[in-house]
Amino acid sequence: MKEHSKEESISRLRLVRLIRGRTQLAVSQETRISPSRLSILERQLAEPTRKERKALAKLLAVEVEELFEAGPPVLAEPELPTKKEKAEAERQKEEAAKKEGRT
Repeated sequence: MKEHSKEESISRLRLVRLIRGRTQLAVSQETRISPSRLSILERQLAEPTRKERKALAKLLAVEVEELFEAGPPVLAEPELPTKKEKAEAERQKEEAAKKEGRT
C-alpha cells in the first residue's frame, strides 16, 4: 500500500470538520481563528497553539488528541444543544447585534 505524504493526506482536523458538517468559515467565526489560519492548520503547514487546539476540539466535540494525532479519528456523536441552549444562544446573538448597532 502506498504511503501518503503530509500534502496528499487529509488532516484529521479537516476530516472531523467535514464529518461534523461545518464549513471553514463557520468554524473560523465560532472559534475566532481567522479563515486563513484555519486553512493553514488544516493543511498542516503550522502547529496550532494550545488555545487553538482547545477551541477547535470543543467546537468539534472531540478530544484535543483526536484532532492532531496520526491515524483515523475516533468520533463520538456530538452533544446537541437543548432547545433552552439554542434559545439562549439566539438571545445572545440578538443582544450582540443590538450592541453593535448602538456603537
